[in-house]
Amino acid sequence: MPGAPDTLKSEGLSTSRIEAFSDGVFSIVITLLILEMKLPALSYAQAEVTLLPQLLALGPKLLSYVISFLVIGTYWVAHHNAFQYAERGNRILMWLNMIFLMCLSSIPFPTALLGDYAPLPVAVATYGLTMLVTAIIFNAMWWYIAYGSGLMRSTVNAQTVGMLDVGGIFG
Repeated sequence: MPGAPDTLKSEGLSTSRIEAFSDGVFSIVITLLILEMKLPALSYAQAEVTLLPQLLALGPKLLSYVISFLVIGTYWVAHHNAFQYAERGNRILMWLNMIFLMCLSSIPFPTALLGDYAPLPVAVATYGLTMLVTAIIFNAMWWYIAYGSGLMRSTVNAQTVGMLDVGGIFG
Protein backbone atom coordinates (compact mmCIF):
# COMPACT_ATOMS: atom_id res chain seq x y z
CA MET A 1 0.00 0.00 0.00
CA PRO A 2 1.78 3.17 -1.14
CA GLY A 3 2.34 5.75 1.55
CA ALA A 4 1.62 3.43 4.48
CA PRO A 5 5.09 3.63 6.10
CA ASP A 6 5.04 7.45 5.93
CA THR A 7 1.54 7.54 7.38
CA LEU A 8 2.63 5.27 10.23
CA LYS A 9 5.64 7.47 10.97
CA SER A 10 3.64 10.71 10.94
CA GLU A 11 0.73 9.35 12.97
CA GLY A 12 2.83 7.36 15.44
CA LEU A 13 1.73 4.26 17.25
CA SER A 14 -1.37 3.92 19.39
CA THR A 15 -0.75 4.08 23.14
CA SER A 16 -3.55 1.61 23.89
CA ARG A 17 -1.35 -1.50 23.76
CA ILE A 18 1.35 0.18 25.85
CA GLU A 19 -1.28 1.07 28.45
CA ALA A 20 -2.91 -2.38 28.40
CA PHE A 21 0.40 -4.18 28.82
CA SER A 22 1.44 -1.75 31.55
CA ASP A 23 -1.82 -2.23 33.45
CA GLY A 24 -1.21 -5.99 33.37
CA VAL A 25 2.30 -5.56 34.78
CA PHE A 26 1.03 -3.19 37.48
CA SER A 27 -1.60 -5.76 38.50
CA ILE A 28 0.92 -8.58 38.73
CA VAL A 29 3.48 -6.51 40.64
CA ILE A 30 0.92 -5.39 43.21
CA THR A 31 -0.24 -9.00 43.61
CA LEU A 32 3.34 -10.24 44.09
CA LEU A 33 3.79 -7.88 47.03
CA ILE A 34 1.31 -9.75 49.23
CA LEU A 35 2.85 -13.14 48.57
CA GLU A 36 5.59 -12.34 51.10
CA MET A 37 2.98 -12.22 53.86
CA LYS A 38 2.99 -15.80 55.12
CA LEU A 39 0.83 -17.19 57.90
CA PRO A 40 2.80 -18.56 60.83
CA ALA A 41 2.98 -22.35 60.70
CA LEU A 42 1.58 -23.29 64.11
CA SER A 43 -0.43 -26.11 65.51
CA TYR A 44 -3.76 -25.16 67.02
CA ALA A 45 -2.32 -25.58 70.53
CA GLN A 46 0.64 -23.33 69.72
CA ALA A 47 -1.62 -20.77 68.08
CA GLU A 48 -3.58 -20.22 71.29
CA VAL A 49 -0.40 -19.00 72.94
CA THR A 50 1.80 -17.58 70.18
CA LEU A 51 -0.44 -16.51 67.29
CA LEU A 52 -0.86 -12.88 68.37
CA PRO A 53 2.89 -12.29 69.01
CA GLN A 54 3.74 -13.92 65.69
CA LEU A 55 1.18 -11.77 63.85
CA LEU A 56 2.60 -8.68 65.54
CA ALA A 57 6.06 -9.77 64.39
CA LEU A 58 4.75 -9.44 60.82
CA GLY A 59 4.47 -5.67 61.39
CA PRO A 60 7.60 -4.73 59.40
CA LYS A 61 6.49 -6.91 56.48
CA LEU A 62 3.02 -5.37 56.59
CA LEU A 63 4.45 -1.85 56.72
CA SER A 64 6.79 -2.46 53.77
CA TYR A 65 3.85 -3.98 51.86
CA VAL A 66 1.62 -0.96 52.51
CA ILE A 67 4.36 1.52 51.55
CA SER A 68 5.19 -0.33 48.32
CA PHE A 69 1.53 -0.82 47.43
CA LEU A 70 0.96 2.93 47.77
CA VAL A 71 4.11 3.74 45.79
CA ILE A 72 3.08 1.39 42.97
CA GLY A 73 -0.46 2.78 43.09
CA THR A 74 0.94 6.30 42.79
CA TYR A 75 2.98 5.23 39.77
CA TRP A 76 -0.15 3.68 38.24
CA VAL A 77 -1.99 7.01 38.58
CA ALA A 78 1.00 8.91 37.17
CA HIS A 79 1.38 6.44 34.30
CA HIS A 80 -2.31 6.79 33.48
CA ASN A 81 -2.03 10.58 33.57
CA ALA A 82 1.12 10.64 31.43
CA PHE A 83 -0.47 8.50 28.74
CA GLN A 84 -3.63 10.60 28.79
CA TYR A 85 -1.46 13.51 27.65
CA ALA A 86 0.33 11.46 24.98
CA GLU A 87 -1.44 11.67 21.66
CA ARG A 88 0.46 8.72 20.27
CA GLY A 89 3.47 6.55 20.97
CA ASN A 90 6.61 5.50 19.21
CA ARG A 91 9.24 2.83 19.63
CA ILE A 92 11.39 4.92 21.94
CA LEU A 93 8.43 5.50 24.24
CA MET A 94 7.67 1.77 24.14
CA TRP A 95 11.23 0.97 25.26
CA LEU A 96 11.27 3.67 27.94
CA ASN A 97 8.01 2.23 29.23
CA MET A 98 9.47 -1.29 29.13
CA ILE A 99 12.49 -0.19 31.19
CA PHE A 100 10.15 1.55 33.64
CA LEU A 101 8.09 -1.66 33.96
CA MET A 102 11.29 -3.64 34.53
CA CYS A 103 12.16 -1.33 37.43
CA LEU A 104 8.60 -1.48 38.73
CA SER A 105 8.51 -5.26 38.62
CA SER A 106 11.65 -5.42 40.75
CA ILE A 107 9.95 -3.62 43.68
CA PRO A 108 8.65 -6.80 45.37
CA PHE A 109 12.22 -7.97 46.03
CA PRO A 110 13.45 -4.94 48.02
CA THR A 111 10.02 -4.79 49.67
CA ALA A 112 10.52 -8.34 50.98
CA LEU A 113 14.10 -7.52 51.94
CA LEU A 114 12.97 -4.46 53.86
CA GLY A 115 10.18 -6.41 55.54
CA ASP A 116 12.62 -9.05 56.78
CA TYR A 117 15.62 -6.84 57.56
CA ALA A 118 14.12 -3.37 58.11
CA PRO A 119 16.73 -1.97 60.48
CA LEU A 120 19.72 -3.04 58.38
CA PRO A 121 21.24 -0.32 56.20
CA VAL A 122 21.71 -2.70 53.26
CA ALA A 123 17.97 -3.47 53.18
CA VAL A 124 17.01 0.20 53.44
CA ALA A 125 19.59 1.23 50.82
CA THR A 126 18.47 -1.50 48.40
CA TYR A 127 14.86 -0.37 48.76
CA GLY A 128 15.81 3.29 48.36
CA LEU A 129 18.01 2.64 45.33
CA THR A 130 15.24 0.67 43.64
CA MET A 131 12.80 3.52 44.27
CA LEU A 132 15.32 6.09 43.01
CA VAL A 133 16.05 4.25 39.76
CA THR A 134 12.34 3.66 39.17
CA ALA A 135 11.63 7.37 39.70
CA ILE A 136 14.43 8.44 37.35
CA ILE A 137 13.20 6.13 34.59
CA PHE A 138 9.57 7.19 35.03
CA ASN A 139 10.55 10.86 34.90
CA ALA A 140 12.69 10.25 31.80
CA MET A 141 9.64 8.70 30.15
CA TRP A 142 7.43 11.63 31.18
CA TRP A 143 9.99 14.16 29.92
CA TYR A 144 10.24 12.27 26.65
CA ILE A 145 6.46 12.49 26.22
CA ALA A 146 6.32 16.14 27.27
CA TYR A 147 9.41 17.59 25.60
CA GLY A 148 11.50 15.19 23.56
CA SER A 149 9.24 13.53 21.11
CA GLY A 150 6.36 15.58 19.79
CA LEU A 151 4.02 12.95 21.24
CA MET A 152 2.17 15.36 23.52
CA ARG A 153 -1.40 16.19 22.58
CA SER A 154 -1.53 19.51 20.76
CA THR A 155 -4.33 20.66 23.10
CA VAL A 156 -1.98 20.59 26.13
CA ASN A 157 -0.40 23.99 26.70
CA ALA A 158 3.05 24.70 28.15
CA GLN A 159 1.60 25.97 31.43
CA THR A 160 -0.19 22.66 32.02
CA VAL A 161 2.97 20.70 31.24
CA GLY A 162 4.95 22.91 33.65
CA MET A 163 2.39 22.29 36.36
CA LEU A 164 2.57 18.55 35.74
CA ASP A 165 6.37 18.64 35.93
CA VAL A 166 6.26 19.71 39.59
CA GLY A 167 4.35 16.68 40.77
CA GLY A 168 0.96 17.07 39.19
CA ILE A 169 1.45 13.96 37.07
CA PHE A 170 1.25 11.87 40.26
CA GLY A 171 -2.07 13.25 41.45
